[in-house]
Amino acid sequence: MIGKISTGKDFGGCIRYILEGKNGEKKEFAEVLHYNNCYGDKNELIQQFRDVKALNRKIEKPVWHTSLSFTHNDKVSKKQLLEISEKLAKKFGFEKNQYLVVQHHDTKHQHIHIVCNRVGFDSKAISTSKNYQKVSEFSRSMEKEYNLEQVLSPEKFLGKDKKQIPRLDKRKDKIKDIVNKALTQSKSFDDFKSIIERDNLKIDKGRGIAFIDSKGVRIKGSQIGFSLGKIQKVLSMTKILKPEILIKKVISKTLDYER
Repeated sequence: MIGKISTGKDFGGCIRYILEGKNGEKKEFAEVLHYNNCYGDKNELIQQFRDVKALNRKIEKPVWHTSLSFTHNDKVSKKQLLEISEKLAKKFGFEKNQYLVVQHHDTKHQHIHIVCNRVGFDSKAISTSKNYQKVSEFSRSMEKEYNLEQVLSPEKFLGKDKKQIPRLDKRKDKIKDIVNKALTQSKSFDDFKSIIERDNLKIDKGRGIAFIDSKGVRIKGSQIGFSLGKIQKVLSMTKILKPEILIKKVISKTLDYER
């Protein structure tokens, strides 16, 4: 999950954008999931936000706009989207403020927009300190809580120890190589699991399969071209094909995955 935060001076442009797009082209794709201490159409919402903003004229940028984007492998229910947006509001301290949650349906990956009034009904404004770092940390915590595909935080937000951890693509390549090697040496799933574990990987097998490295990062098999179905197919073919033929005819096709 990737979270982005921006601030602005006027609610008109932001609210119109998340409800209708830049030129009104997204109106049919925008679905309001939640109104928090606000209601109505775009004009009513804009006026309500402006009225509360007037309680604290010292705040030059009262508009808070957050977008949360999920990978194409993630399937998040509306209930979960609402839960995540509520947790975000609590994380940043605007759960009692005016905010609007809108889902856009114009891309293959799910994403939501949250526009919030930094100024509360008590005239106090929420802080913008370390927003980028906080939203990155929030995204990582939501990935774990909702079993979402993990996206590593921007390196500049990592501590010295975590900066030494290989980035996601390198992890995928390493795990792919280990799985590839294990399949050529296995005649059963138990063999495959045993070899994988010798390389310090754990297997999470259910309706699908995922691999967890020594740092606790979870990579779905489908992300590296080795879904559970394909692994089972390869293992079943080891009984009738020699390893070198198996590599050429099966595994080479399996490696054509989308990065």
